[in-house]
This record gives sequence, structure tokens and C-alpha cells, in this order.
Amino acid sequence: MKERTQKIYEVIVSLFLIAASIFMLLSANESSKTAWTTTTNELSTWWFPRVILSVMIVMSAGVLFIALRWLYRHRKDGQKAGLWDMFHKKSVLTFLCMTGYAVLWRVAGFSIGTFVYFITQTKLLDPSRSLKQIAVASLLFTALLMVVFSSMFRVSFNEPVLDIIRKLF
Repeated sequence: MKERTQKIYEVIVSLFLIAASIFMLLSANESSKTAWTTTTNELSTWWFPRVILSVMIVMSAGVLFIALRWLYRHRKDGQKAGLWDMFHKKSVLTFLCMTGYAVLWRVAGFSIGTFVYFITQTKLLDPSRSLKQIAVASLLFTALLMVVFSSMFRVSFNEPVLDIIRKLF
């Protein structure tokens, strides 16, 4: 039953990520019609979200397909998922974490928001891991994201808290 609940959770999160990614992709497309052109030496700023959102859609669709296939193969006669299965605690907390991440990114910036989000989401998904281990992994992953996206895609991240700290020193 625990694995079934996990698969239902994967279906819910995958559907949410697919819907949110498609919405963001369409919104970005409408707001930056002129950004479709690129020069020979650099990527347009539109290509960064287009690539990331497309990857999110493909990966979420893959997870959705695998979870639905598992649920179909392991269905029991007369056993249906109840309404509570669709909105169990992990699903609700994951959506709250994603919303909090979006707000935190705007308020604290990409690096701090990403660091806090990875810690929170990892602890939610695997409570048995130590906070120290999660914090180190989150710090390394956040640093890797910063380096890759700022150097490969030339993305300038919003960093209001770090900007304040830089001004103080």
C-alpha cells in the first residue's frame, strides 16, 4: 500500500509540473515574441526557459507514464484510490514548498531560495537523512546550478539579499 501511495503522489506531482511548465512556456512565449531570434555567438534569453521547461515537461511525462503503468499493473479488483490518496500530506507539502520557493526566489534571490528549497524538499521526501548531509548536498547543488546557468546560459539571477551583503562589505 505504501508503494501505491508513492505512485499516486508521483502522478499528482507530475501532472502539476506538466501543467505549470506548459503554462510558463506559453506565458514566456507570449511575453517575448521578439526573443526568438539569436545571434551566432549567444543564446537568446528566451532559450533558457524554453529548454528548462521543455526538459521538465519531458521528464514529468516520463515519471507520469511509469507511475500510471505501475498503478495499472498493480491494481486490485475493487480497489480504487480514495480522495484522500490524491491529496495526502506529502502532495500538499510539496505544492507548498514549490510556492514558497517561488516567493523566496523573489524575496531572497535564486541562491538562497534554491538552497532553502532543496533542504526543505529533501527532508520532506526523505526524513531519515541528516540535516547536515542535506545542507552540504544542497549547497553543492546550488553552487553547481549557479555556475552552469550563469556561464552556459549567461543568466543573471536576482540576488537581493546577496546584493545587500555585498554593499555592506
